[in-house]
Amino acid sequence: LAGFRYFRFSEVLTFGSAAFGSSLFDPADAADQAYLGFRCVNNLYGGQIGAIFNYQFSPRFGLFLVPKAGIYGNQMNCQTLLYTGDGLSTYNLSARKSDVSFLGEIDTGVSYAFSPNLRAFVGYRVVGVANVALADNQFLPFLADVAGFEQVKQSGSLILHGGFAGL
Repeated sequence: LAGFRYFRFSEVLTFGSAAFGSSLFDPADAADQAYLGFRCVNNLYGGQIGAIFNYQFSPRFGLFLVPKAGIYGNQMNCQTLLYTGDGLSTYNLSARKSDVSFLGEIDTGVSYAFSPNLRAFVGYRVVGVANVALADNQFLPFLADVAGFEQVKQSGSLILHGGFAGL
């Protein structure tokens, strides 16, 4: 297998706090609440290669394995918001960065052929992505570091997994 792939990953994270004696998320205490929010979007564009392995136990039952890997250009966009519960905004900062990311995927599963032209399959997919911007990587220990919030930190990695089925 060889081809072009587009992969998009978006993540949002919000930290909330309330002054002593105030209730978080209570509209009456909105001026005593503070929120720090991060939103990161990764757009990966690139080429990948892979293979398909099939093993037929019988004319109807089979196993399959499909590994894929690629190198991608990653356009990362992050936004940082610091605001109070009553809507007063301290910052609304945006940052952009382009870098290289790596993506690997492996699908494995079983199939059943009802006829020569109709097959059902069920499997499990694992996707790993390295060098992406994650929302929790954008958090800095000093809220006054405006220059730091205007830079994308992209050293994150993620693993996505789950089942799939088809006919």
